Amino acid sequence: MRRFSHPFRQHSVIVNKLSPGRSEGIWSPRKLNVSSSVECPATALARLRTAIGPSPARAWSPSTLPDAPIFMQCCGRSTVCPALRWYLQPNTTPIHGGRPHEKAHARQRCRHSACGQFTSQCRRSRHAADLQSPAGSRARTHFTWTGCYLGGHAGYAWSRDSFTFTNNVGVVEDFRFSPSSCIGGGQIGCNYQFAPNWVLGIEGTWSGTDLHQGNLSVILPAHVRGIKIDEIATVTGRLGYAWDRWMLYGKGGWADVRVVTTSINLLTGVTGNTSGWDGGRTVGAGLEYAPWQGIVLGVEFDYLRANFNRSGMFSNGDVPLLVTNGRANIYTVMARASYLFNWGKTPTPVVARY
Repeated sequence: MRRFSHPFRQHSVIVNKLSPGRSEGIWSPRKLNVSSSVECPATALARLRTAIGPSPARAWSPSTLPDAPIFMQCCGRSTVCPALRWYLQPNTTPIHGGRPHEKAHARQRCRHSACGQFTSQCRRSRHAADLQSPAGSRARTHFTWTGCYLGGHAGYAWSRDSFTFTNNVGVVEDFRFSPSSCIGGGQIGCNYQFAPNWVLGIEGTWSGTDLHQGNLSVILPAHVRGIKIDEIATVTGRLGYAWDRWMLYGKGGWADVRVVTTSINLLTGVTGNTSGWDGGRTVGAGLEYAPWQGIVLGVEFDYLRANFNRSGMFSNGDVPLLVTNGRANIYTVMARASYLFNWGKTPTPVVARY
């Protein structure tokens, strides 16, 4: 008996030395016995070729069964069909050119799950990669989120706003608004992955929108007060948890909102507007996925809040015009797309051994 050590799975396979066949004295593979351990079909073919060796023309070889599904693709090469291995087990008539019913039987076995199971197991173990790696090891890579990125976003925004308006004759009135609009813009930022699934980052965004609404005064008929929010800028920190190409993250930081308040007398046409950037804060959360190297897609929800107080004058020169207790609560849901530049950073190698 000869012992063959499987080069990839470190399994031991016992193979009986092939016995002489019929009176012709040729070698036939009728006593090929293997253990129950699954081995790569490529190794099985190599053993068959080595064991049979030089033989007379009528001895068995794969070419003697041109009709049978002897070969299949596994591990990136042509290998012997597992159904044929079954075909060569004990109690099988020695093959001398092959019998028609035996060849048909081999084809039938090949159509069943044996080939599929063998092929999938061989693919899972990645023997082809092992051949190129030392000591039966193979290398694979994990996606890394470390790097800087640039991209854009688009979605939907709505707000709940309010302020107190005081006109030049001292009439005070509270107004509330609930506008909605589309929103879109861009983002730029950098990530650093550590420990090993946490991702720390910083991001800046700019968004344009058209959140505007006007309400008719209850105290002064024919007077309309309104609000408009058209630009939003943020600088935030991000903390995420990544599993390979997916990342769930939260964010929070500073927000700056451009708010415009309007007033118009529908009877006289006198207007009184104020505008300016007002600072506030923002928090949010999102989910990102990298389907390809460098391409990152995601969805994000954000909440922003800004307070404002300001004064101005009417278009006819009357003063004062006061806007106090101003609050802007903005909500956004956006889809994002970014390109991640992994400058100087390569995917983390992971070595697996059998």
